Amino acid sequence: MSLRADLFAALSAAGTATASIVGSGAAARIYPVLEQAGAVAPYVIFQPIAATPATTHGEAAQVKHTLVQFSCYAATYDGAATLREALIADLDNVPLASGEKPILQDERDGYEPQVDLYRADADFLI
Repeated sequence: MSLRADLFAALSAAGTATASIVGSGAAARIYPVLEQAGAVAPYVIFQPIAATPATTHGEAAQVKHTLVQFSCYAATYDGAATLREALIADLDNVPLASGEKPILQDERDGYEPQVDLYRADADFLI
């Protein structure tokens, strides 16, 4: 399973905090890189923003650490922040199907005037 599929599965599974806000299964409003045309808030967009091979002494490592940004969009600041809290609860130090454990690295808040929505970001190292 790809990292993208692992992340979608972890967040869209019925019973997760994130799915209770954005829906579950194939209908979940969780999108890689760009929201779907006509997407209704709240929703999550995620994308890898950096990938770094693990360092070793004298040989190439087969391990790569990927920094993934999750942007939570909602009509209100509180809505975006609540969605980010749910996402963090579902991912931070929780093993994915691959066994990888996302570790929270950073959080940011903002407003996107182009779509008239609040945004709350969380970055995870996976």
